[in-house]
Amino acid sequence: MQPIERALLSLEGLSVADALGERFFGPPSETMPAMAWRKIPEGPWPYTDDTEMALSIVESLLEDGGIDADALAKRFAARYNSRRGYGGGAHILLMQLRAGQRWDQVAPQMFGGTGSFGNGSAMRISPLGAYFAEDLDVVCEHARRSALPTHTNPEGIAGAVATAVMAALAWRVGDGWKATPAELIQEVLRHTPESQVRQNIETTLRFDLQDGSEKVAEWVGSGQRISCQDTVPFCV
Repeated sequence: MQPIERALLSLEGLSVADALGERFFGPPSETMPAMAWRKIPEGPWPYTDDTEMALSIVESLLEDGGIDADALAKRFAARYNSRRGYGGGAHILLMQLRAGQRWDQVAPQMFGGTGSFGNGSAMRISPLGAYFAEDLDVVCEHARRSALPTHTNPEGIAGAVATAVMAALAWRVGDGWKATPAELIQEVLRHTPESQVRQNIETTLRFDLQDGSEKVAEWVGSGQRISCQDTVPFCV
């Protein structure tokens, strides 16, 4: 399978999961039983900002063969659709980019000058990992570039890198590569920059497949805080 075919396959999975997951935002008294019963929500299932931004990444892979932060920032701005559920900070940033401001001037100023470490940099990245699956060093570099237009905080970058590496490894496993869960996590750790994201991924090595998701979430989070450090380790 060609790299772009792998990216498109990943995009399909990302978009369906994104749209499905969005159907479970609501009162816990309703959503928790529905998840426990594996209830399939009624349609339609509109996708969110995560898929919208993943489309820009796939466009970059298709047209440019990789990620250039300047070009990607322009694609993010061009595709911005306020009805897709972007976070408040993303609304402001993308409107600034659409108005012609440079990402490297406005993105670092987000959230009082810390830059964003929200989980969006990771939510959109899996097609890139699939595209570059043969070379994890290339995955890391292009994942870093993909985060920068919106997420300049080191945690936001680390979250994108870790998730892209796991997506690449998932493709390798699907293609016949053999690895234990612990070996997969160790490979992600080897490529993830030093960060809280990395520390929390390392914590997951304390658990095995018999431990429930609730136990893991108690230690590393489950995405409720919408940050990379709270989301990516649980997903890994």
